Amino acid sequence: MMGVVSGFLGVSNYVKVAALVVMVAQILNWIAYCTSSWWVVTTPAAGVLYTHYGLWRACNSGFLPKCAVLDGTGSDNMAAAQTFANFGFVSLNLGCLLLGLYVMLDTCRGNREAGLGTGVTLLTSGVGWLIAVCVFAGSINQCVCLPAPSTRTTAPAPTASRLAWPS
Repeated sequence: MMGVVSGFLGVSNYVKVAALVVMVAQILNWIAYCTSSWWVVTTPAAGVLYTHYGLWRACNSGFLPKCAVLDGTGSDNMAAAQTFANFGFVSLNLGCLLLGLYVMLDTCRGNREAGLGTGVTLLTSGVGWLIAVCVFAGSINQCVCLPAPSTRTTAPAPTASRLAWPS
């Protein structure tokens, strides 16, 4: 079994670049999955400065921030965005693990099946995240809690009853 440094130095430059890109993607993967800042709306009413919408919750910033949970809302669009984000998140974590094994283990280095599995897993992650972002962004203007885009100046503060996207 080789060490991390010697394993990393023993692979091609393409694999080294891929490993660095996957490490950056892994950091961004965790941030995107956990943040409530997918969409931020400025709301200068009633002491609320911003409303943050994410995959799993919507929060008001203010003196006492309040959050509403978005998982299990019954909205088809939100459920689809969460589902594809889960596929993207898990696939990138698995792809990172497979790439680490490909780089560090003698039995996996140069193994065509290990490299192919890593590539397919990472591509699945990219497709999952792309679909999740498209569904989330496409459903924002249909959100019941907002007026029509042409007349919108500010958005109301989120409450549990106003955070459902229509199907």
